[in-house]
Amino acid sequence: MDTKHVYLVDDNPEIRFHLKGLLVQKGYSVYDFDSAQTFLDGLENLAHPCVLVVDMRMPKLSGLDLQHQLKLKNIYIPSIFISGESQPQEIIDAMKTGAIEFLWKPFKSEHLIAALDRGLAIDIENTNIQNRKIKLKAYQAGLSPRENEIFLLMHKGLKNKEIGEKLSVFSDTVKKHRAHILEKIIQHEAVHEIDGWDDLRRRLQPDRRCFAFFHPQLPDEPLIFVEVALVPEISATVGPLVNKKSDSLDPAQFKVAVFYSISNCEPGLKGVSLGNFLIKRVAKYLQDEFPSLKNFVTLSPITGMMDWIIAGGDLSDAKPKPVILEKVSHAMRVLDLKSKSWPERLSLGWTPETASPDEKSALQQLSAIYLTHLSVCRGGNQVAKFHLGNGSRLHR
Repeated sequence: MDTKHVYLVDDNPEIRFHLKGLLVQKGYSVYDFDSAQTFLDGLENLAHPCVLVVDMRMPKLSGLDLQHQLKLKNIYIPSIFISGESQPQEIIDAMKTGAIEFLWKPFKSEHLIAALDRGLAIDIENTNIQNRKIKLKAYQAGLSPRENEIFLLMHKGLKNKEIGEKLSVFSDTVKKHRAHILEKIIQHEAVHEIDGWDDLRRRLQPDRRCFAFFHPQLPDEPLIFVEVALVPEISATVGPLVNKKSDSLDPAQFKVAVFYSISNCEPGLKGVSLGNFLIKRVAKYLQDEFPSLKNFVTLSPITGMMDWIIAGGDLSDAKPKPVILEKVSHAMRVLDLKSKSWPERLSLGWTPETASPDEKSALQQLSAIYLTHLSVCRGGNQVAKFHLGNGSRLHR
């Protein structure tokens, strides 16, 4: 995270001195003000991500007055109110104006720290959403008036014929404008790289699906999206699924839905499990559309596994049974990386496909142990945790 900014507004110099010292020691960048007006006078220097810690009762402008002034200026800062003698109605009014916490003096430092970290996460999310709104406006500014009309109707899910009827234009005209818009999306899309028009067109074929989760504050930009391939059987590799030259399959062949790409579009939402929520909704939607689907699978590289093997296959954090340690030791002896490293093997043309039966068995054994023992530990591989925690089971 970037520098964590805290704006402290309290007319009591002793409280400001005490809280500033505490928070600076905890790694926060703290700016203190003796009045609400002093804080308002310096708004042009506001830095994000930030949280406002404000006393409820102060001379002239109170904490609530400060909140109202910020609202009038269309400025939202996650706020924590502190007070020693507030009335219940004041607390209610504070929460109505968007306060995320109310702390009675004296309060425990850990309660303040928890509220600050929660506020910073909120401010990061809000800042990212605002930045993407600005980016979207800039993107829309590059569209012609007619393209912009079509773009808005595309977002509502209307088909070419429906758009044409609404705008009183021919369907072929809509197609041309739509193609132009999609080309601009390829050019400006930074969330999920698309390798040209052919790649995008393949991802929009009948045997592919793309679902996105939107926030009401940003209806034209996805927070997270998932790409799905509808195939006859569980895929062993992701290559054929993203091959832009592959042929589209007939719906009668759809037996398996493969979730092969899950992308979180907002850095501020890192660690928030929206993918879990979206996958379950998509699975239900696909099951209703295609009753022939029998299996729903996620497909992902096992990130971090090769680094773990190269480092010696340490399992000290997992505290496994001796029999597991022996299996790891045996597999490492089979691979014999001490005599020939991975780069050396790869330079000589070695691949998992050309590996000997013993090497393949060793790799499969190590991958199973890595996923079932190491990934579930504290600090374990987040990709594996996501898939397994989402209800997936390992499939060979």
